[in-house]
Amino acid sequence: MSKETTVDVQSPETQVDGRVARSERTREAIAGALLELLEEGVLRPRAQEIAKRADVAVRTVFQHFDDMEGLYAEILRRQSERIAPFLVPLDPHRSTADKVRALVEMRDNMYALAAPLRRGMTRIGSASKSKTFESALEELRRVMTQQIQQGFVKELHLNTDPYDVLPRIEAITSFEMWDHFIQVQGASRTAVRLHMTVMVLRELQPTG
Repeated sequence: MSKETTVDVQSPETQVDGRVARSERTREAIAGALLELLEEGVLRPRAQEIAKRADVAVRTVFQHFDDMEGLYAEILRRQSERIAPFLVPLDPHRSTADKVRALVEMRDNMYALAAPLRRGMTRIGSASKSKTFESALEELRRVMTQQIQQGFVKELHLNTDPYDVLPRIEAITSFEMWDHFIQVQGASRTAVRLHMTVMVLRELQPTG
């Protein structure tokens, strides 16, 4: 007796789903390659370097991303997911000092994670002029401001100039301030946290 031979024939829908999945994996590999290169200090990665790291052909990079804006959008999306845990609301029931320490700790951890990409993006000519990059930074600043406003409602209310205090706290806890301490002054992250904590607490002292 002859044995029946079973042929596994995939439906057109399954074949399409497979191609979509492979395409998505390739996009992720390319975006991940650029992110890794920037984090390793390669400030102006070339398409050849990105392709080599992603293990794809150079033409594949441009097949999956119409332009650099599309590639920037993808790595910024990935970065947003990574820093989300540091943008959670502060517990309003904690003391002012505890909230300040929590805020500064989250800022420090977020900046340490994001610094390589942030520095790399600002040094790439096309990225520094990118509307995608600009929009992402604007949204990040909005969320960071909201975190301060909601976390220190009582403290800001007790201050006679809350509209002046808020931008000063934003400046003190900004990436630019953090990076200046780290890059220019050579301060340790522990020292930066201490400086920021002291300055924010000083700003939040009740006035009037």
